[in-house]
Amino acid sequence: MEKPEDNQDIPIEYQVFALSLRQEGAITHFAENLPDDIVGINHGQNGIHEFYLALLAYRTATQLDIVDPVGFKDWLGSETDIREALGGTSGVDIMMDVLLSLQLSTVDSVVQLIKHKANKKKQIDYLQELQVILNQKGIKSDKDLARLSLITSEIRELENQLNYNPLEKLTTAMDISNRAESLLDIPSFLPTQFKSLNRAMGYTDDGGFYKGAVHAVIAPSGKGKSTFAKCLANNWVENGHTVLYINFEEAVGHWERILMSQIIGKNVYAEAERWTSSERARYLGIFRDKLSQWGNKLMVRHDPDTPYFEDLERWLREIVDYAETPEVVIIDTIQSMFTKSGKGKPRWGEFEEMMVKLEKLARDMDCVLIITAQENSNRMKEKREVVQQSDTGGSLAIQQKCAVTIFITEKKLISGDDSEDENIMQLQIPKNRITGSSFIYNPPLVKYVDSRKAYEEYELVNQEDYDDTSSLLDDLLDDEDFDI
Repeated sequence: MEKPEDNQDIPIEYQVFALSLRQEGAITHFAENLPDDIVGINHGQNGIHEFYLALLAYRTATQLDIVDPVGFKDWLGSETDIREALGGTSGVDIMMDVLLSLQLSTVDSVVQLIKHKANKKKQIDYLQELQVILNQKGIKSDKDLARLSLITSEIRELENQLNYNPLEKLTTAMDISNRAESLLDIPSFLPTQFKSLNRAMGYTDDGGFYKGAVHAVIAPSGKGKSTFAKCLANNWVENGHTVLYINFEEAVGHWERILMSQIIGKNVYAEAERWTSSERARYLGIFRDKLSQWGNKLMVRHDPDTPYFEDLERWLREIVDYAETPEVVIIDTIQSMFTKSGKGKPRWGEFEEMMVKLEKLARDMDCVLIITAQENSNRMKEKREVVQQSDTGGSLAIQQKCAVTIFITEKKLISGDDSEDENIMQLQIPKNRITGSSFIYNPPLVKYVDSRKAYEEYELVNQEDYDDTSSLLDDLLDDEDFDI
């Protein structure tokens, strides 16, 4: 047996053992209030249940109110098989050292916590059995119906046994006062490479996307929302952040060619066939070197196994246990997903259900969560330049449940003004729950550069840019050495 590194590695049941060895009356309280059948089922570690049974048997045999460590060690070797299970004498010694040095909790709190965990586990088991029965096709037999009734009663009974204080859910004025100083800290913004967008989203050049919130990037089909999302992802990875990109939309080869174009600054589709062998080697080297630098900071999930949101949500929560929690999760697009409970439900109802769960997921993972979504055809039909909530395809819930929504729209007017560059795009922000400010009439601007398949910041030049700047002619005329 190896000694745990810290208390976080020690199962709650170890508190039962330590208290029994060190606190008067603890073993008696456990024997009377902590059923042996629930000790060990929460953590799932072999030997915990047997160790507790050995403690109870030793108490019955000796009638001691505090379990004697030395006598109990001998008992384990002579009356049980636990010594061998722990790795012999050295394993038992390590176990006893841990128990004798463990910082103690109270007896009542340990009993309540173990009972609570056991009841919750039983509830989960019952719910899983309930789901299996309900998913069975055909008419339910009398036996199934009787089992459904029993399971439902058991779940309700377990819920009644949980010590639940509704006031624990409340935040009081004193709670807010105690953490008031933290409110002065700068919010958890994740800046982008676009300074004007950062200011629109979070007041300063260091503003940007907000951790723990859902953001939507919306545009008509084929108008660059995926490309824009990739540009954001590349910048964050380049600056040391971990990004997970979930690609429902594009073929793997296309997705990676766009990534290569953005990294090497050359349109692979337009130029690769003309490259010489040395040019191909050079650009491949640039691409591979950058990917090597990024390493595991960029993670991509192409074409998830199912289109069901519940499967994606479960997978996202599971990867947290196996890898570093991503600081950014991008889902491209939300309209590619469905809910398993969606049969017979209108499509807007599915989107509403997904958005509610995405809000909680962003908070639980403390990540910037970005979804891309398609804009419907309303604005184009009505020849409007300014977006409205109703322009979101699928459901208003996509906008309503997001903290921030960004529409990518052409700056060139619907009327076809030839004085406007068709590659200059507006980032209209009709909703920003973080700052409360919207930017639909003077939104941030970006320019799409097809030669790199990327966006760059674009600033309009106006009269103020010339007010404090002399012309070239003025500079020349002010030069004493300049001859006409």
